Amino acid sequence: NKYFSIGGITADFTAGRSGYFLDFVKYLYEGSKYYHLMALDKKWLVEPVKMMSVDNQKILIVSGNSYVEERNNIGGPTINPGLNGGALINIPGTGEFKGVAVWNSDVNALPQSNFEEILTTFKFTQ
Repeated sequence: NKYFSIGGITADFTAGRSGYFLDFVKYLYEGSKYYHLMALDKKWLVEPVKMMSVDNQKILIVSGNSYVEERNNIGGPTINPGLNGGALINIPGTGEFKGVAVWNSDVNALPQSNFEEILTTFKFTQ
């Protein structure tokens, strides 16, 4: 499906462009709050709209409104997944990649319930 994307980066990733939703290292849970961690320790406060547990991994379901610092942002690049939404997933193990972001870029083509059903099929290995 061209509206379903998975991405992730390493903690030391650099790019000659602005970051976006799939530039995801992992989520952090600090002081009862969740953060979308990007490269070079940049973190964005996130308020998930829902949480799921799949294969013993917590999945944060997020929307464009989940990104607190960007709620009133007028113009400029944004990190949030926009009107359609996505998921933030930490992955087990000690590998270089610590997490993945999953983006549903068109809820009309891929309804949220179907998106979440796809997420329930994920299996995590170490």
